Amino acid sequence: MTAPIRSVRTRILATDLDDPVVTPNYRIEQIHNVLVELEDDEGLVGAGYLWCFDRTDADVLAAMVAALAPVVMRATTSDPQDVSEQVRRHINFLGFKGVAVFALSAVDLAVTDLACRRAGISLTRAIGQTPAPAPTYWSGLFLTSSTSELVREVERAVRSGFTAVKLRVGMPDLDDDVQRIEAVRSALPPDALLMLDAVQRWDLDDAIVAADAFAPYDIVWLEDPLVHTDYAGLRTLVAQSPVPIATGENEYLREGFEQLFDAEVPILLADLQRVGGVTEWSAVAERAAASGVQLTSHAYPQVSARLCAGSPTATWVEYVPWWDHLVDYELTIENGRITAPDDAGIGLTWNRDAVEHDAVTDWIAHGIRGEDSSSSFV
Repeated sequence: MTAPIRSVRTRILATDLDDPVVTPNYRIEQIHNVLVELEDDEGLVGAGYLWCFDRTDADVLAAMVAALAPVVMRATTSDPQDVSEQVRRHINFLGFKGVAVFALSAVDLAVTDLACRRAGISLTRAIGQTPAPAPTYWSGLFLTSSTSELVREVERAVRSGFTAVKLRVGMPDLDDDVQRIEAVRSALPPDALLMLDAVQRWDLDDAIVAADAFAPYDIVWLEDPLVHTDYAGLRTLVAQSPVPIATGENEYLREGFEQLFDAEVPILLADLQRVGGVTEWSAVAERAAASGVQLTSHAYPQVSARLCAGSPTATWVEYVPWWDHLVDYELTIENGRITAPDDAGIGLTWNRDAVEHDAVTDWIAHGIRGEDSSSSFV
């Protein structure tokens, strides 16, 4: 039996972005992170985190983690699959979507990190893979950038070692999207790859027209062209689009992905804080491998670089730099591939100075077995 979890604590951080990011749904000026740490009876600590766009949402996520703390500490083992199953039983009443699953995901990440640290192995080795560089792409190129700004961003990405980039599309005029694609494609080396992300911008008819317009530009995939709940439209689009369709970042748990397998989506994106952490990610990966479907990451580059390393189905790490400063190491990007250190854990060894700089709360204990649960970790 592994050492049970003795305490659960969270801390909220706010990180200012260099430039605001504007999507069809949000204007993002800060990323709020809810750090989660679990400590076992032997004093080992496992880490996870959740992220969102404002403090109110961060407070809600932290409160949901706090609500799960008694469940986590009642567990007689800290095996990730066992803890995940117990948390799932507990959130049955609240349902298997939304903040309840976010909190489950944070717990699973931290329990998995704890298990890896206890075993002295990296996440890559824990899931049975041999560490290896994984294909990666620069994720940026937002709608608010002018064409000249897009070109400069592409040039910076190429200099940094990327051979693939993802451009956001969904301008009010489709011709503007096409012009921006042409500019980005021209700025890329001839053998570089280009993905597109429509951020759920269109209805089915508009998505088909857009896919036809984008097809001549050798697009790797068109991501989230429809509202993510339009499964009937997605099935039709997958069948008719000349560009491969990718989606999945808004799905919860393995059962949520079944709707995407049914729609025969060829490329899936799994978001660690919605899918249910590493435990549920691994279940989706097995299903994808059996179905011949490509599984890719959404955000969480420090963890995803380890999940995708050496995997035959979990490829394409989405690289976003927003969390780089919070860890005490650098990811290496060379020739379009990303490499993470092969050290113990899932990749969340905090840079304590950066955490202190971005912190908007102290460490708050949501439960310490045998002690006053109102205590704080400072």
